[in-house]
Amino acid sequence: MKIKRGFAIARESWNVLKADPEMMVFPVLNGVGAIAVLATVLLASFLIPSLQEMAYLAFDGTFRDGTMDVAATALTAVMVFGVYYVEYALTTYFGTALVSCALMRFEGQDPTVADGFRMANARLPQILAWSAVAAFVGAVLSMIEQRLGVVGRIVIKLIGAAWAIATYFVVPIVAAQGLGPKDAVKSSVQLLKKTWGEGLVGNMALGVVGFVGFVLVVFATVIAIYFAQAADSLAFTLTLFAIGFAALVCVGIVQSTLSQIFLAGLYRYATTGEVPEGFSEATMAESFRSK
Repeated sequence: MKIKRGFAIARESWNVLKADPEMMVFPVLNGVGAIAVLATVLLASFLIPSLQEMAYLAFDGTFRDGTMDVAATALTAVMVFGVYYVEYALTTYFGTALVSCALMRFEGQDPTVADGFRMANARLPQILAWSAVAAFVGAVLSMIEQRLGVVGRIVIKLIGAAWAIATYFVVPIVAAQGLGPKDAVKSSVQLLKKTWGEGLVGNMALGVVGFVGFVLVVFATVIAIYFAQAADSLAFTLTLFAIGFAALVCVGIVQSTLSQIFLAGLYRYATTGEVPEGFSEATMAESFRSK
């Protein structure tokens, strides 16, 4: 049932994306930014070996020789927070830009990439404020999780999942209303209660569709490479591998874009009662079941 619903949501979200394919630029830029952050962290760890020891300290609380340094722990915690902050800022910024474009499309406008950046820039103070809150929660939960046993880690993961659910609508709320972190989370929880979690389930179903696409691409690539190797052609094998990798990246970009479009559609339907352009009444109504 979930997979059937997921395909229906994917099809309708695709209808919106077809009108504005340039919206895929934002997940691409977000991915590039994330890679840049990761590369910077790895390069810094390579150039400054002591950072590796400090990272171990942050998640374990002691150096490898058993000693503990409170100052070093605090400094490392700040560094971990900084990495989380940049990642959340990038994700929220480009998510806000994409959702803003989708909301403009739902209002009958023809958004451009420039419009997305314009709207995200207008919400930059709220984006940075929310990123600080999200980064603090993420960093704290991550550091606590690494210091606990199996049961404790499960509890922390459940707390993290509850936080993710509670903040599900934060990005479209920031994009459309420009609320600060406290009010955005409060409004997100209220909308989530209205949907009774069905909107979240719908996005999860959309994720299942993306996973199916991922598996199909991997399967096709493996089969193709197998026959290429049988033909003893290294160049052909590498070409097929590159094509398969590119296809996986495309699946991820499309799936991420469709999820944001669906989220924007849910937000618009929840706040206005109007069915967003490209979506059906049935899809939206199923996402807002009464108690």
